[in-house]
This record gives sequence, structure tokens and C-alpha cells, in this order.
Amino acid sequence: MEYNTCHSWEEFAQAAPGSVGGWMTMVEREYLFQLAKQMQSGQRFLEIGVFGGTTLSMFAMLGPPGLEVIGMDSWENTTANADPDTGEFVDLRTFCVRNLQKNGVADRVTLVDGSSHAHGQLWTLPLDVLLIDGDHTYPVVLSDMQQAR
Repeated sequence: MEYNTCHSWEEFAQAAPGSVGGWMTMVEREYLFQLAKQMQSGQRFLEIGVFGGTTLSMFAMLGPPGLEVIGMDSWENTTANADPDTGEFVDLRTFCVRNLQKNGVADRVTLVDGSSHAHGQLWTLPLDVLLIDGDHTYPVVLSDMQQAR
């Protein structure tokens, strides 16, 4: 299916084969849905803190070929999640990879293992969109924003 023909987050969520749940409000989901549809080939999207891969899947599914989609996560302090298909409890990274595979975009997403603090000091690639959704404490979010400049 051509997911970029979907007109709303709800339409996209119904059409996507893998889990597109997560902790976002409907306003956040719709905003990111519209942003993903506006991305262009050659642009780079980085999400810090990927949880189950919902946003990564959406950007990879809705974005054009040539959009670079990157997810960074330390995978620390993660609880096991039950895979909705098997009922098996798996770690969060495995859960994310399975969702990317179900949505057919595992080959379009690059996962970077490690903290944003460690990688942020070494990051040199320009970013078109940075979504900070990792550690939700003020000092860490502020640090991520300062390193992104």
C-alpha cells in the first residue's frame, strides 16, 4: 500500500500492519504524520528515544525514497514488552525491530545504540528534523537541544 496517500494519522494507523501505538497524544501523532509526509529525499530525520519504533515506522513509511531515518536509543531502563503477535516478552530493542519489520521498513531505518549524550558529542551529520523523545528530564532534554545546535 502507498501509505503516503493516507490523509490522517487514524487512516495511517488502520492501514499499517505493525504496531503504531505509543504514548503520543492525538495532536502529536497528527503533527508528526503531517511532518513525515512533507519530508523530502536527501533529508535526514533523527529520533532520540524510539520506544517501539512507531515514529520511525511512520517516517520511513510516509517519507520518500532517499529519506534517511535514524533512531537512537540507549535501550537502558527498558521493561519487557509482550509481542502482540506471539505474546512473548521481549526487550524493547527487539520489540522495536519487530515493529519495523512488520511495517516493512527495517531496511530503511538505521538504529544507533547508545545514549544521545555519548553520540551527541561526536555527531557531525546535519539534521533536517530532530525529535527528542528520550530521557524526559529537563537537564537531559536541554543537553540534547544544546548539542544539536
